Amino acid sequence: MIKTIHRRFLSTIILFALYYLGFGGLLLYGYLKTDGGNVVVTFIFVFFLVSLFVTSYASNKLTHLINLSYLYRIYDNQGEPLNVTRVHDVNKLHQYLKSKDYKQYSGDSSHHLFYRVAKDNIKKIFSLNMLEVVVYIKDKDSDFYLDVVNDEINAIKDLLLKDKKKVNRLFITQIKNIDILDEATKDAISEIVFIRTRYNIISTINIGVLNQELAVINYSDTFTPSLYYAYHIEQIKDLV
Repeated sequence: MIKTIHRRFLSTIILFALYYLGFGGLLLYGYLKTDGGNVVVTFIFVFFLVSLFVTSYASNKLTHLINLSYLYRIYDNQGEPLNVTRVHDVNKLHQYLKSKDYKQYSGDSSHHLFYRVAKDNIKKIFSLNMLEVVVYIKDKDSDFYLDVVNDEINAIKDLLLKDKKKVNRLFITQIKNIDILDEATKDAISEIVFIRTRYNIISTINIGVLNQELAVINYSDTFTPSLYYAYHIEQIKDLV
């Protein structure tokens, strides 16, 4: 799969380069042949307008492929399950998080959500804030990704904006007790997210607590796409 992604990445760059070299070369040739005729100038203007969309599309696609390659390299270098000390029990988890300056935002029959805001000490120049979220899912039959969690995270961001705290680093750790480790459960745990753009980082990692003994996580100790990913993993190891 990694090779396929690399081929798609390379083909995107080649097509992008051919677009600029091909159309740009033709327009330059036409401009020189006609001494800057009105029709050619119009085409050049249209070319630059279209190029804005082409550049945006190519940039988004390349970013997507890069982030996708990160995930597959994590899958290919997966670490071992971790021994559990507290994440199997929401009360023990709450006490630990409280000692680490987390606040509880919500708690109901389906989940508990905790969060904290920290200064970005990884990128110290022009850094903003990091929002760290821990979600404990109480219902074993629920999915890792709950719609209400998205709403709550957005609400937290709105509160932070009102306090003039802009967040550009988001780390989400989702925890759920599991009884069996079948293929469906493995797939659910593997639905992690790591997205790095020029301005933002989003990292979501799922933890399946098997029989209250082992924390099954799709993570890697030997490959890291970013210092922020390494930071997230270290936080999880301390948390577990």
